[in-house]
Amino acid sequence: MKLVSDYLFTFDSTAAPAVTHERCSAEDIGLKESWFRDAIFESPELVIGPCRAAGLTDDEWYPWRKEFQTAVGPIDVLLVSSQGRVAVVETKLASNPELRRRVLAQVLDYLAHLPAEFGDSMPKVPEDENGEPVADADDIREAVSQGDVLVIIASDEVDPRVAKLSRTLLSDHLVKQWDLALVDLAVYRPREGVPGKCFIVPNVANLVQSEPRQIVRVIVQGESPSARVEVERVIVGPDPPRRARDGTRSSFSKTSKPGVRLRAFAS
Repeated sequence: MKLVSDYLFTFDSTAAPAVTHERCSAEDIGLKESWFRDAIFESPELVIGPCRAAGLTDDEWYPWRKEFQTAVGPIDVLLVSSQGRVAVVETKLASNPELRRRVLAQVLDYLAHLPAEFGDSMPKVPEDENGEPVADADDIREAVSQGDVLVIIASDEVDPRVAKLSRTLLSDHLVKQWDLALVDLAVYRPREGVPGKCFIVPNVANLVQSEPRQIVRVIVQGESPSARVEVERVIVGPDPPRRARDGTRSSFSKTSKPGVRLRAFAS
């Protein structure tokens, strides 16, 4: 199911809206995957804007690396947020037959290897106009080690089967905090006889958000066979901990639900 129309309309105060642009594939106007990769690197809002609108982030994001080499292949684009969160962006054209399965396998592979890659040698963090890093390197390593990563698959037309497969394959097996967004970069060209430029209309076609897991931890201290068990109620929020704008981390939200942690102490 398409989430945007096949047509764009222009209008003014004196005339009814008129169709001026029609949706087309990237292949129709000669765009390649590398063009989308470069465009996202130069203008991260192409994919971050829809994710922000979907509630996946409210950070400022910066381009970090193109074709970042890992042990299992290059990541198309790495972005980093002002709070130290990393976005892994993979671009695929609708005409690419590998879009459905291989891109999901690639993403899982990258996520599995990224902590080790950053542990060995993390790229230099981008700097702002004052020459200061846009994020703290330790915050980035911590977020990646926890799996607190935003994963974005961008295509000129997201196949609905990709959304279904991603939810089936990933949603039931999330053990980390990463979120997946399938961003549809809808391409429009002027209709025949209508002058003008092409347009891109980004939108989130589907998303898979991480869910909290109930964890019970029992800690036994000492060697005595007799132990005192203490039950402590904790807050388990529906949202993974994110770094707030003031630089602190929070594991709580307004809609948090109570959970239970068991601790056993030797008496």
